[in-house]
Amino acid sequence: MMPNKFGIIALTLCLSLSLYAQYSDKVLYDAYISEDLSLWKSYLLSEDFYLLSEIEQARYINYEYGYVAATVHQDPDAGTRLDSLLNHIDAMEGILPPATILAYRSAWCAYKGRHHRIEMMTKGMQSKSYAKQAVIQDPDNALAHNVMGFVEFYTPKFVGGSKERALAEFNKAREIMSLAGDTLYNWNYHSILSHIRLCEEKYVSNH
Repeated sequence: MMPNKFGIIALTLCLSLSLYAQYSDKVLYDAYISEDLSLWKSYLLSEDFYLLSEIEQARYINYEYGYVAATVHQDPDAGTRLDSLLNHIDAMEGILPPATILAYRSAWCAYKGRHHRIEMMTKGMQSKSYAKQAVIQDPDNALAHNVMGFVEFYTPKFVGGSKERALAEFNKAREIMSLAGDTLYNWNYHSILSHIRLCEEKYVSNH
């Protein structure tokens, strides 16, 4: 007997819903809060990026960007993941807003510099250039301000970094996300709040 096509559709839908529930934003957010990104890795490995819808690809690349940031130092597969992230950024060119692409390129350069120390200065300069371009391209893009904040925060003061400028960028990103109502189970928003606290602590300790 040939399988009923409606049954196949229903089964496929159930499997998709089950997978979404397993890796919902709330579940992945809770994993982020508990500092256990093994679930993020499972999510990234469970999906074929090129078979996803554009909306799902945008979601995927954001978690991939966060995962690489957190694991680039200790993940033995960091080089492969870096290559994957860059390929996905390239694939989203013309789909995601230009400022978002620039912000992701800035982040990728920073990760590459951290992974290959010999390239740190070169990639650091490229990262800052992309971040600046992103903010200019769209002053209302939260990710652009967030990444610019990271650049300022993690760049040593003697080569131009500034915790004060980082704080201003993080606050702008927080404002944009808050106005858009884009804060619930959003790991990016939690990261911004954490870095605002770190900036304030650094600023207070130096004054």
